[in-house]
Amino acid sequence: MAWGLIGVGAAFGIALIMCGARSPMLVAVGMYLPFDTVAAIFVGGILKWVADQIAARRAPEVRAKIEEKGVLLASGLIAGEALVGILLAVTFLSGISSFTKLLTGADEFRFYPALAVAVAGGIRGVAWVLVRIPMGHRGAK
Repeated sequence: MAWGLIGVGAAFGIALIMCGARSPMLVAVGMYLPFDTVAAIFVGGILKWVADQIAARRAPEVRAKIEEKGVLLASGLIAGEALVGILLAVTFLSGISSFTKLLTGADEFRFYPALAVAVAGGIRGVAWVLVRIPMGHRGAK
């Protein structure tokens, strides 16, 4: 164990607490996770803030149902991502290096550069779903 680094981390955490930082763990998580993971957490936080701002206009019992639906939806997305990760690991271990290569024999699809627009639209769609479905008529009743 790198006890020196652990000691520095503990001292840094204590310093953050003494300075009155609201969430020292957020700083700690941001320091050791890769940027793409931290960016996804940041976007999730923004979506949560937007949903909270919209839900603040509703009655308390409706807000509780909205939060319940949102947590359920987000948990499903996290579980789905984990299952896809397992599927990809299994295919890799079975010798399939790439689905694209398996299906077409090429290293990448010809339409791959144009796919970026569709992916961006899909990301916007997921953001819309994460805010709109919990706020919808079924989620708010």
